[in-house]
Amino acid sequence: MIGLALLVLAWVERHWALLAFSLGYLAIGLVQGAQVIHTSSPWFFLPYLLVPAGMLLLGAAAFAWFRPAAQVPA
Repeated sequence: MIGLALLVLAWVERHWALLAFSLGYLAIGLVQGAQVIHTSSPWFFLPYLLVPAGMLLLGAAAFAWFRPAAQVPA
């Protein structure tokens, strides 16, 4: 759902970098969702939470770092 929301946001804002990021996020989600889990560990879900969360955090940091500076009218 987050990946689809990012795609809609990229479309509304017409932001090409956000489009690329959201497609990458969707690809990771689809790859992880297609894997079959064969384990008895109670922690099997942890990589399936940490990988997308880490990608969202890194993406947010990158978009914050490279955003244009705010222009204050004089």
